[in-house]
Amino acid sequence: SLISMRVKRLERACCRSGRRIELMGGTFLYCAVLAQLVAFGWTSPINVISFSVLILGDGLADPVGRTLGGGMQFRVGNFGTKSLPGSLACFLGG
Repeated sequence: SLISMRVKRLERACCRSGRRIELMGGTFLYCAVLAQLVAFGWTSPINVISFSVLILGDGLADPVGRTLGGGMQFRVGNFGTKSLPGSLACFLGG
């Protein structure tokens, strides 16, 4: 059906492995923590700026890193591999 086709497309876009269970890990926790920070910490301009940097920078890093990151990969501790273009997009986007 049309709905299941759209759900499958959303899964491929949101999950690196394509498995729906992955959404309950980092994606869900990221949204839950951000919602709590906004609810309890949206009291001063510095909080608005820091949340905006986090949201914009992180939102740009993934698509730019996947598209342009080809051979410019480096390892960051236990966080896996990152790409130079994705890291620059995170820094400059925020």
